[in-house]
Amino acid sequence: MGEIDEGLRGELQRQGIWVTSMQELYNWGRQNSIWPLQFGLACCAIEMIATAASRYDIARFGGEIFRPSPRQADLMIVAGTVTKKMAPQIVRLYIRNLNGRVRDFRGTIQTRL
Repeated sequence: MGEIDEGLRGELQRQGIWVTSMQELYNWGRQNSIWPLQFGLACCAIEMIATAASRYDIARFGGEIFRPSPRQADLMIVAGTVTKKMAPQIVRLYIRNLNGRVRDFRGTIQTRL
C-alpha cells in the first residue's frame, strides 16, 4: 500500500473516514487495551474470573489477557477481603505496579488497609 498525502488524510478524517495501516491499527489496539493483574481472595475471585467468561465478556475492552506479572499489567484488580496475613503481598504487588494506569479494589479492602 502506498503512502497517502497528509493533506488528503486530514480532509478524509474531517469527514469521518480514517485511513491507516494495519501496524498503526495494531499499535492503537495495544495502547488502548487493558491488561489486568488479578488477585482474588475467597468468593470475590470467582466473580472476578466470571468477567472473562462469555456472559460479561471483558474481551470487548481488550482485557481478556490476565497478566501474571505486575510489570506487564495496566489494571490491578484486588477482589475480596484482605486480611493482615495477605496485606504484605498486596502491598508488594502495588509497589511493583506503580506504572499501572488503574487500580480497582473490591470487597472490604478499603476499610482494612
